[in-house]
Amino acid sequence: MKNLNRLLFDLNPTPLCLFDFSQLDNLKNLSLEYLIKNISIKEVNQATFDLYEAKNHEELEKNLYKIIPKESFDDLSKSIECVFSKQKCAEIETINYTLNGKKLDLVLRFTPIKEEGTCILVSATDVSHYKSIIEDNKKLAKLPEANPDIVAIISCQKEIKYLNPAGKEALEFNGYKNIFEILPTQFTTHTCFECQNTNKIKMQYSKENKNYLMKIHPFHDEKECMVTLSDITEFTSIKEEKNLLAKAFEINHQPLIMTNPTGNIIKVNNAVEKIYGYSSDELQGKNTNILNPGREVYRDLGYSEKEYNQLFSNLWKSIKDPEIGQWEDVVINQAKDGSLKWIKLMISTIFDENMTIKNYIAMPVDISKKTNATAESKIDLYKALADLAEMRDYETGSHMKRVGLFAKLIAQTYGMSIKFYDDIKVFAPLHDIGKVGISDSILLAERKLSDEEFEKMKNHTVYGYEILKDKEELIMAAEISLSHHENFNGTGYPHQLKGDDIPLAAHIASIADVYDALRSKRSYKEPWTHETALKEIVSLSGTKFDPKLVKIFQSVEEKIERIYDKLKG
Repeated sequence: MKNLNRLLFDLNPTPLCLFDFSQLDNLKNLSLEYLIKNISIKEVNQATFDLYEAKNHEELEKNLYKIIPKESFDDLSKSIECVFSKQKCAEIETINYTLNGKKLDLVLRFTPIKEEGTCILVSATDVSHYKSIIEDNKKLAKLPEANPDIVAIISCQKEIKYLNPAGKEALEFNGYKNIFEILPTQFTTHTCFECQNTNKIKMQYSKENKNYLMKIHPFHDEKECMVTLSDITEFTSIKEEKNLLAKAFEINHQPLIMTNPTGNIIKVNNAVEKIYGYSSDELQGKNTNILNPGREVYRDLGYSEKEYNQLFSNLWKSIKDPEIGQWEDVVINQAKDGSLKWIKLMISTIFDENMTIKNYIAMPVDISKKTNATAESKIDLYKALADLAEMRDYETGSHMKRVGLFAKLIAQTYGMSIKFYDDIKVFAPLHDIGKVGISDSILLAERKLSDEEFEKMKNHTVYGYEILKDKEELIMAAEISLSHHENFNGTGYPHQLKGDDIPLAAHIASIADVYDALRSKRSYKEPWTHETALKEIVSLSGTKFDPKLVKIFQSVEEKIERIYDKLKG
């Protein structure tokens, strides 16, 4: 090339490449492999390097097999043959690739260079962007056709320029003659006010028991607008139903808590605040664990570790099972102010059509008053039972009450749960209830009993146990009645239990009963002083009493003395 032509070639923004075909023996029936092997690139400009992402001439020539795909070769070979046989230009639309694998949509123009003999100048025009636009336009053109909503293009003269298939079906189905019968009334006037606006318009309206959402996009230059109509009747109905349910949820007098599948609170109604003291905002987003006072509280109220685990294990197992999907039991909850609530809790699971858990609805019922009232009624009943035993013995009501208070103080100091020491306060006074089965001649005798009589007297422990044993809530009372005369060294009765085999409640009741008996006046003895009684208790450590309990007794002996003096009567 001459210098000027060379400069123009190099600076041309159109990719240009001069190929030499002199090594080809036959232009007919070419193969791609043969062509690539036997052609060479004489000249190439920078625009070509940029198009194919090549660094230099050698890299481009060496990697022609990456640039030309096999599916494009037939058109390429026909163009080459045409150029050489007819000595005129040829043009094809084809696909090439860059050296980095990027696809190129190209228009290649083949020009024979007569002065160069067997050379062809190939210029490339990248039409990838234009093809992309064309494809996008084709897709956009299909959108109204596939749209399930009604799409119409209407001129300002009320001429229907376009109506999609869904629109035609809707008109036919509803018996309308034209689209204006389904549009709101402003479209039946001479000039629709929407065309006076420059922005898109969206509005809802009702017609013949159906609800529609209308969107209008004006094309002012064309004096047209595109109208899209969506039938939202079902959606509106669902929305109204949802609003109604939400209102019913909110005003329901029954406390309701809605959570997600992991137990995080989504929504609560106002009735929940009356139970727990938390506002809706304070609970929303929190896990329901915020209402659980924890294992320690359950333990203090008499639940074992096993019972606690089983309670909540059954809960989750039931509500996650699609065949069950609900659960009901009594739990202990904690209010915002720290107070404990006995709650009858009902939980129902909401599943979707695939039986996947969507939500849980919890319905807590505060039964604290009822529970407390029931407990108080039971306590009154137990006291009545204790009074029954008193009537047959020389013991006084004050003795029974003191024994209960002593036992509670010892159990509390020993570290037992709240339920344990509350129960022992009630049940320790029942230790001698079995005496109702002992004859008056033995029970009221003001003399030393004979061996035979004493053996009969021992039976009051078994009688008491038989009275109480089959009532689950009286298990502790039954244990106390049966074993309060057992001794730590195994010399007691009725079963000669020893050490830790003796129920703890019975052992505590025993030490409380012995102390009060020593301090009390009887027909056969004068009352002992606190110091003398304490000394006697200590002397029986390891024989009659558990040394651990004796130490506990010593640690609270001043409080025990004050209780006795206050309730002495």
